Amino acid sequence: AARHLAELGHRRFAVLSLALADGRTGLVTPEQVRSAVYTGTRDRYAGYFEEFSRFGVDTASVPVFETENDEASTRAGLETVFASAEPPTAILAMSDRIAMIAIEWLKARGLSVPGDVSIVGFDGVPDAALCDPALTTIAQPIAEIGRRAARTILDFDGTVRRETLGVELVVRASSGPPPKTA
Repeated sequence: AARHLAELGHRRFAVLSLALADGRTGLVTPEQVRSAVYTGTRDRYAGYFEEFSRFGVDTASVPVFETENDEASTRAGLETVFASAEPPTAILAMSDRIAMIAIEWLKARGLSVPGDVSIVGFDGVPDAALCDPALTTIAQPIAEIGRRAARTILDFDGTVRRETLGVELVVRASSGPPPKTA
């Protein structure tokens, strides 16, 4: 997701995050990101920030706003990151729900997606293809996750395992180059 947006020319990013720890929302520090309780969230950050560094983006300049994956905290995050003198031209949303809320918020303020701000979500939910504009997303192999979870439960031998499955970037209409004035 970060690579896709950076390859399009974006250099001003914001991350709208899933929870790093229970019961918290708001801007988070790099230390809070590194110590995230939820490994899936922490792994997504690692991928984003690796790509930012690869493209010369100062990771300290990227605001990270932790949400509860709901409208209220996502809108609060958007209000915060767009209050900046140099607002982002690209948003990495850690869920498609967050991304779709962001699209509606931006459109309500007269901003064009992707003309003014590009957005990439994460999950690959069916509604991502139906929103306006259709959401670029990182699609998870949901059926395979379900199969492996069921197999793990049925074959559980007491050993805790961690598996990583591949994901796929699905490029749709919510991502494009940054505005010429950015």
